[in-house]
Amino acid sequence: MNTASFIPVTGATALYAIVGDPVSQVRSPQVVNALFAQAQIDALLVPMHVSRDRFGETMRSLMAIGNLRGIVITVPFKVDAMSLVSHVLPGAQAAGALNAMRRLPDNRWEGDMFDGAGLVRALDDAGHPPAGKRVLLVGAGGAGRAIAIALAQSGVREIALSDIDGERVRQVVEAVANAAPSCICRACEPTFDGHDLVVNATPLGMKPDDALPVDIAGMNAQHVLFDIVPKPDVTALMRAAQSQGVTTIGGKRMIEGQARALAGFFGHRV
Repeated sequence: MNTASFIPVTGATALYAIVGDPVSQVRSPQVVNALFAQAQIDALLVPMHVSRDRFGETMRSLMAIGNLRGIVITVPFKVDAMSLVSHVLPGAQAAGALNAMRRLPDNRWEGDMFDGAGLVRALDDAGHPPAGKRVLLVGAGGAGRAIAIALAQSGVREIALSDIDGERVRQVVEAVANAAPSCICRACEPTFDGHDLVVNATPLGMKPDDALPVDIAGMNAQHVLFDIVPKPDVTALMRAAQSQGVTTIGGKRMIEGQARALAGFFGHRV
């Protein structure tokens, strides 16, 4: 995707923000803005670093800006953002978290979740459709929950879920059972035997000194690893897995899968 040219910003430009803590790792601005430019849409998505201890007050201020049409939500605010919107669409209801908010004509806000759909689309595009697979999913936060539900609805056979927070795991297992009863979802330790697809849905890997989210000793060429961390392009986890013959897919592919859905959610045909 060509990200080199953009249409000029004008006084009528529709503004969108992506908020997170941190935010330097996000890929959505260049991908979404390239789509806007290609479609000659006068709109711009900009990154905004919002600190965790000032999330509520900062978001209320942003939402009061008249020409801010929508907000993309990233780590660690996807669950907290649920309380900010007047209407929660079905994808976010099932996930218990959202990653996009849009302003309605009456100035109320509604939200939805696209993390899971972006990952499923990226797997399909990479030639690894998830239907029928057994999945090890590491991370049961907002992104992990959305991914678990989307994978279950796409037809995976089983999801083994690992997270340090047992209550979050329990909630995701229950959500998957409600959304896709035919999929087996259970808590587990992060071991690779019997799994085809491994998904890292934790933020570990965004910082150079982060520990690996899993011990990759048991991975081999029969596995596919999807690391949702968007930056760097090749994370430490991906490099370690590649050294053992594992096929890897990075978070940039998920962002690309989400971008068109986000543009459509914001009312733009791209």
